Amino acid sequence: MRKILFITLVCSFIFASFESGLKMFGGSAGFMKDLEDDNTELYIAPKFGAFISDNLLLEGGLTYFKYEQCEDYYNYMTGTFYEECDDENETVMSFGARYFMNNIYFGAEYVPGLTLHLGTPAGTSSIAGVSDLSEGDAEMIIWKAGMMSSIAENIYLDVGLWLSKYLDDDIDHDGMLNVSAGVSYFWKD
Repeated sequence: MRKILFITLVCSFIFASFESGLKMFGGSAGFMKDLEDDNTELYIAPKFGAFISDNLLLEGGLTYFKYEQCEDYYNYMTGTFYEECDDENETVMSFGARYFMNNIYFGAEYVPGLTLHLGTPAGTSSIAGVSDLSEGDAEMIIWKAGMMSSIAENIYLDVGLWLSKYLDDDIDHDGMLNVSAGVSYFWKD
């Protein structure tokens, strides 16, 4: 049994599924206008990666979020209403690496900021905000294990198991375990 396991591991290192130079790109963007109170949101969230050697993927992403909230106020001295708007924007990012053994991977991601999503059961989603974890010394590391399965040429289904942990020992939290699925597109120049 040990010999079979050893041969399997050696073969997975020799027969690389993902070659050096392969690139990955994805992400999302959106705009929302609240017709009731004139609030607006804009977000752009690209993600990208590149295999710097056979089976070693460096990856990262960022989210830019702009929010404008408008309120109507009444001026008692003039007897008129006026609108006052407050603009905020924030950018958060993360980066990490994954090592592949054929289609199975292990990796880690450093997370100094989070993107907060709202979604429906049918899959419609929007970014509701971002949170800069570094402002409260609440950065995280996400340990990843998963499998990529080819569903079409250059397109892979990514099923993963992630363990998120806070880096600051003063935060009393055991972590969060997530199971996820997503799609990634890879190409080579």
